[in-house]
Amino acid sequence: RHAAPPFSGERHAAPPFPGERHAAPPFPGEHDAAPPFPAGRDPTPPPFDLSPLHGERPQLPTPPPSPPFAASRFFGRFGEADRRTLWSMGGQRAFRPSEVIVEFGEVADGTYTLLEGRAALYRRVGSGEAAHEVLVDTIEAGQTFGESWLLVNRRSDVRIVAAGRCVVHVVARGELGQFIATESHGATQLLGELTRVVVSHLLNGPTRRPL
Repeated sequence: RHAAPPFSGERHAAPPFPGERHAAPPFPGEHDAAPPFPAGRDPTPPPFDLSPLHGERPQLPTPPPSPPFAASRFFGRFGEADRRTLWSMGGQRAFRPSEVIVEFGEVADGTYTLLEGRAALYRRVGSGEAAHEVLVDTIEAGQTFGESWLLVNRRSDVRIVAAGRCVVHVVARGELGQFIATESHGATQLLGELTRVVVSHLLNGPTRRPL
């Protein structure tokens, strides 16, 4: 006897539909137990160290001053390190043509070094109804003016106007105080330069440029 062939109407398991999802085989090692942590070591991860974010910032190299600042008659006499420090302490300001850099009666906040452009300096002459402004000097790139404004809180007796686009570097009195407090050698140099400027002004008489 032989097994009878299946009935023509008997149902058979259908082959899987193309694209039908099948259970993926387990990932190798997926169900394996994790190996024990090496003996003698603490499995607790160390806390995240935030000290670099809250500690002192790294000291970046001080950028060198621009050539006009380094060659100016006032700041050019300082050593390279002190000149870099004063350059980094100060800040730059840009002025459009005909814009006032220093106004009559303004309490200037420090000393100025012209880095780019040219500026015109005016003084008032005469009194009463005859008072008027006179162009008395032109300030070129690399020249410094207002050194005494580092020492005394006095009002300007000149008007300085940008003759074209100008960029100036300004060292304020507060920054000067910080420099004196932290740079002993540079402070001696700075006071010596200020003394030289004042003595020169007294010996040679009033100059057209603001002291």
